[in-house]
Amino acid sequence: MKLNNLDTDNLIRFKGLDPNFMIHPTDKDALDAIKQIPVLDIVLKKFLEYGFERFMYIQNIADNVRVSEKQCPRIYEMLTTACDVLEIEVPELYINQTPVANAYTSGVNKPYIVIHSGIVELLEDDEVYSVIAHELGHIKCNHVLYLTLARFLAHIITVIGQSTFGLGNLLGSGLIMMLLEWSRKAEFSADRAALLAVQNPDIITSVNMKMAGGCKAIYEQFDKEEFLKQADDYRELDKDTLSQIYKVLTIANMSHPHSILRAREAHDWAKTEAFQEALKGNYPKTDHYCNSCHQSFTETFKFCPNCGAKNEKAEASCQNCQAKDQAGNNFCSVCGTKLT
Repeated sequence: MKLNNLDTDNLIRFKGLDPNFMIHPTDKDALDAIKQIPVLDIVLKKFLEYGFERFMYIQNIADNVRVSEKQCPRIYEMLTTACDVLEIEVPELYINQTPVANAYTSGVNKPYIVIHSGIVELLEDDEVYSVIAHELGHIKCNHVLYLTLARFLAHIITVIGQSTFGLGNLLGSGLIMMLLEWSRKAEFSADRAALLAVQNPDIITSVNMKMAGGCKAIYEQFDKEEFLKQADDYRELDKDTLSQIYKVLTIANMSHPHSILRAREAHDWAKTEAFQEALKGNYPKTDHYCNSCHQSFTETFKFCPNCGAKNEKAEASCQNCQAKDQAGNNFCSVCGTKLT
């Protein structure tokens, strides 16, 4: 398929790609911090108990256009191509009629993607393809649960607050801020997925330029190098303490980082040896696939992070001493017997 200057037939396919390869270090650190919060278990319980995920899906399927081989087939081909490149099971994709250029992924057990019509209007085909790949990155990196949770957190915190005499509201506000902080970091990981899918950092930069400038009519006057320099100038502000404080205040309630930083982060990663080697086929791989949803994941996981199915191989035991949790070992960690 030809998408402007991007020929998808010539793209590298990342078979067996380990999702940890694309996860940004700050994404992992921020999510690890969230998982340490004691109240999180209560929030997740309420989230699943009240079925907000199902409510959102019903509203989505009723109001939006579902993309398929027969409906918006060109966009559907972009979806299936990006899934092939990143090795992801094809999710449902919807188009929502709104001029605001945006896209999101939702659905814990059955992820689906929604792109706004403003995205299709504003961007060229190769850029739309990169946005779809970005959303697939959220699925590949197992972001969907916490992204979906963040959208409904205010409702859940209200319920908890009523049953805890307001204490839940106090605790919840801190959780909201931490989720937003993580969400901004998670965008860098999804941008790396988009970069792997397009394999050209200029496309990621052009998407962010249009998302920041928001005007297709003057796009031909934009300059990628100047846009990246703008990101460098923004980083230079960190030398001033007051500017650092203002930067924290301006972004505190945002779920996405600034477009200039996203462009710079993706451009910098494209220059790394790890990314260049990946284009040659040298990247971390996992050969384990879920029997239920067929998504690949780390062999030692006891449950599939995509659908929750039990990984029987992770429960493997030594034939000699019956010690469990030997998955991935060549020799038993208890008695030293060679494992088959």
